[in-house]
Amino acid sequence: MNIPPPSPKQARILWLALTGLALATLVALIVGLVWGLGQVVQILSPVLWPLAVAGVLAYLLDPLVDWLEKKRLPRPRAILCVFVAALLMIAAVFGSVIPQIVLQTRELAENIPQYSAKVEERVKRWIEKPIVQQFLNSKADHPAPETLSVTTNEANIVVTNSTPPPANGGTNNPAFLGGSLDKETLQSATGWLPTAGKWLFGQF
Repeated sequence: MNIPPPSPKQARILWLALTGLALATLVALIVGLVWGLGQVVQILSPVLWPLAVAGVLAYLLDPLVDWLEKKRLPRPRAILCVFVAALLMIAAVFGSVIPQIVLQTRELAENIPQYSAKVEERVKRWIEKPIVQQFLNSKADHPAPETLSVTTNEANIVVTNSTPPPANGGTNNPAFLGGSLDKETLQSATGWLPTAGKWLFGQF
């Protein structure tokens, strides 16, 4: 049985369908390949990272090895000398940086009590400024009314209770602060700094 050839329109539709199917298959293969490579890299990352670092180091140190080899030094000995020199340089850098970090940290821990005293002194001086005292006294002289809601079985009674002004007529330590700006409170608020400094100093 002879099958008639497709018309030009049918051939164009068939070609578009096959092209779309091929593109979809290619995209699926690429996505699957990328996903599979990601899974492999994730699984082998503990092994690949050291290999990558070793490869970078070998690439960077290869010119020096070639130079030593030109000086009639066997390649194994040249590689050994280069890696030993690199390790010594890294150890020298760490040996010069780490003591400075430890020293600076110890000095910071020893100076924490002085820093806390300076902070406390600055806070006290800021509180004693006339503008701050005027602002605090104005807030103490005009307290906000306190509304209390009392519910009974017969009716809802709203009672407005105004807070009475302070008995001392407004001093440097207003009542609404609850005496939180006195010297003892400031010392207790910053008293943990010397203890933290001693603990930090004891870690080194």
